[in-house]
Amino acid sequence: MIILIGLFVRYGESAAGGPAPEGLASAMWNSYPLYQDVHVMIFVGFGFLMTFLRKNAYMSLALTFLIGAFSIQWFILNEGFWVGVFNGSFHAVEVDVKILTSADFAAGAVLISYGVVLGKVSPLQVMVMTMLDRRVLPQ
Repeated sequence: MIILIGLFVRYGESAAGGPAPEGLASAMWNSYPLYQDVHVMIFVGFGFLMTFLRKNAYMSLALTFLIGAFSIQWFILNEGFWVGVFNGSFHAVEVDVKILTSADFAAGAVLISYGVVLGKVSPLQVMVMTMLDRRVLPQ
Protein backbone atom coordinates (compact mmCIF):
# COMPACT_ATOMS: atom_id res chain seq x y z
CA MET A 1 0.00 0.00 0.00
CA ILE A 2 2.87 2.38 0.82
CA ILE A 3 4.49 1.77 -2.56
CA LEU A 4 1.22 2.21 -4.47
CA ILE A 5 0.42 5.45 -2.67
CA GLY A 6 3.98 6.69 -3.20
CA LEU A 7 3.73 6.01 -6.94
CA PHE A 8 0.19 7.07 -7.78
CA VAL A 9 -0.94 9.68 -5.25
CA ARG A 10 -0.01 13.37 -5.17
CA TYR A 11 -1.20 16.31 -3.12
CA GLY A 12 -3.85 18.42 -4.77
CA GLU A 13 -3.37 22.06 -5.66
CA SER A 14 -4.83 23.29 -2.38
CA ALA A 15 -2.64 20.98 -0.27
CA ALA A 16 0.66 21.45 -2.09
CA GLY A 17 1.80 24.40 0.01
CA GLY A 18 2.46 27.96 -0.92
CA PRO A 19 -0.13 30.59 -1.69
CA ALA A 20 -3.31 29.14 -3.15
CA PRO A 21 -5.57 30.98 -5.54
CA GLU A 22 -8.31 32.90 -3.72
CA GLY A 23 -11.27 30.81 -4.86
CA LEU A 24 -9.49 27.53 -4.19
CA ALA A 25 -8.47 28.48 -0.66
CA SER A 26 -11.98 29.55 0.31
CA ALA A 27 -13.49 26.37 -1.19
CA MET A 28 -11.11 24.24 0.86
CA TRP A 29 -11.82 26.12 4.09
CA ASN A 30 -15.56 25.82 3.52
CA SER A 31 -15.43 22.02 3.13
CA TYR A 32 -12.78 21.26 5.76
CA PRO A 33 -15.16 21.35 8.77
CA LEU A 34 -17.34 18.72 7.06
CA TYR A 35 -14.26 16.54 6.57
CA GLN A 36 -13.32 16.89 10.24
CA ASP A 37 -16.80 15.95 11.42
CA VAL A 38 -17.02 12.89 9.17
CA HIS A 39 -13.51 11.76 10.10
CA VAL A 40 -14.29 11.95 13.81
CA MET A 41 -17.53 10.05 13.20
CA ILE A 42 -15.66 7.26 11.39
CA PHE A 43 -12.94 6.69 13.97
CA VAL A 44 -14.48 7.76 17.27
CA GLY A 45 -18.17 7.27 16.55
CA PHE A 46 -17.98 3.90 14.82
CA GLY A 47 -15.02 2.85 16.94
CA PHE A 48 -16.83 3.07 20.23
CA LEU A 49 -20.16 2.03 18.72
CA MET A 50 -18.61 -1.36 17.92
CA THR A 51 -17.64 -2.00 21.54
CA PHE A 52 -21.12 -3.15 22.53
CA LEU A 53 -20.06 -6.81 22.58
CA ARG A 54 -18.47 -7.40 25.96
CA LYS A 55 -16.31 -10.32 24.81
CA ASN A 56 -14.95 -8.57 21.72
CA ALA A 57 -14.89 -4.92 22.81
CA TYR A 58 -11.14 -4.28 22.46
CA MET A 59 -10.81 -6.37 19.32
CA SER A 60 -13.74 -4.60 17.67
CA LEU A 61 -12.25 -1.20 18.50
CA ALA A 62 -8.87 -2.18 17.04
CA LEU A 63 -10.46 -3.66 13.92
CA THR A 64 -12.55 -0.53 13.45
CA PHE A 65 -9.39 1.60 13.42
CA LEU A 66 -7.69 -0.87 11.06
CA ILE A 67 -10.64 -0.97 8.67
CA GLY A 68 -11.05 2.80 8.74
CA ALA A 69 -7.42 3.53 7.92
CA PHE A 70 -7.13 0.80 5.30
CA SER A 71 -10.39 1.55 3.53
CA ILE A 72 -9.59 5.27 3.23
CA GLN A 73 -6.30 4.45 1.53
CA TRP A 74 -7.89 1.74 -0.60
CA PHE A 75 -10.66 4.11 -1.74
CA ILE A 76 -8.17 6.76 -2.82
CA LEU A 77 -6.24 4.24 -4.92
CA ASN A 78 -9.40 2.69 -6.40
CA GLU A 79 -10.96 6.02 -7.19
CA GLY A 80 -7.90 7.13 -9.13
CA PHE A 81 -7.65 3.84 -10.99
CA TRP A 82 -11.30 3.63 -12.06
CA VAL A 83 -11.51 7.30 -13.00
CA GLY A 84 -8.43 6.72 -15.16
CA VAL A 85 -9.98 3.62 -16.76
CA PHE A 86 -13.23 5.36 -17.65
CA ASN A 87 -11.58 8.58 -18.83
CA GLY A 88 -8.85 6.79 -20.77
CA SER A 89 -6.04 8.80 -19.17
CA PHE A 90 -3.98 7.62 -16.23
CA HIS A 91 -2.44 10.22 -13.98
CA ALA A 92 -1.63 10.55 -10.31
CA VAL A 93 -4.56 10.87 -7.93
CA GLU A 94 -4.75 14.33 -6.41
CA VAL A 95 -5.58 14.18 -2.72
CA ASP A 96 -7.65 17.06 -1.44
CA VAL A 97 -10.40 17.57 1.10
CA LYS A 98 -13.09 16.43 -1.35
CA ILE A 99 -11.58 13.00 -2.01
CA LEU A 100 -10.73 12.55 1.68
CA THR A 101 -14.35 13.23 2.61
CA SER A 102 -15.54 10.75 -0.02
CA ALA A 103 -13.04 8.20 1.31
CA ASP A 104 -14.40 8.69 4.82
CA PHE A 105 -17.93 8.04 3.61
CA ALA A 106 -16.73 4.89 1.83
CA ALA A 107 -15.07 3.78 5.08
CA GLY A 108 -18.38 4.35 6.83
CA ALA A 109 -20.10 2.01 4.39
CA VAL A 110 -17.48 -0.67 5.03
CA LEU A 111 -17.80 -0.21 8.80
CA ILE A 112 -21.56 -0.67 8.59
CA SER A 113 -20.95 -3.95 6.77
CA TYR A 114 -18.40 -4.88 9.42
CA GLY A 115 -20.99 -4.34 12.14
CA VAL A 116 -23.02 -7.21 10.67
CA VAL A 117 -20.23 -9.77 11.03
CA LEU A 118 -18.72 -8.38 14.24
CA GLY A 119 -17.40 -11.13 16.50
CA LYS A 120 -17.70 -13.84 13.85
CA VAL A 121 -14.80 -13.11 11.50
CA SER A 122 -11.03 -12.94 11.78
CA PRO A 123 -8.92 -9.84 11.00
CA LEU A 124 -7.82 -11.37 7.68
CA GLN A 125 -11.42 -11.96 6.65
CA VAL A 126 -12.26 -8.37 7.58
CA MET A 127 -9.41 -7.08 5.39
CA VAL A 128 -10.61 -9.16 2.43
CA MET A 129 -14.15 -7.88 3.01
CA THR A 130 -12.80 -4.32 3.06
CA MET A 131 -11.01 -4.79 -0.25
CA LEU A 132 -14.10 -6.24 -1.93
CA ASP A 133 -16.61 -3.80 -0.44
CA ARG A 134 -16.02 -0.87 -2.77
CA ARG A 135 -18.84 1.65 -2.82
CA VAL A 136 -19.30 3.88 -5.82
CA LEU A 137 -19.89 7.39 -4.59
CA PRO A 138 -20.93 10.37 -6.70
CA GLN A 139 -18.32 13.10 -6.96
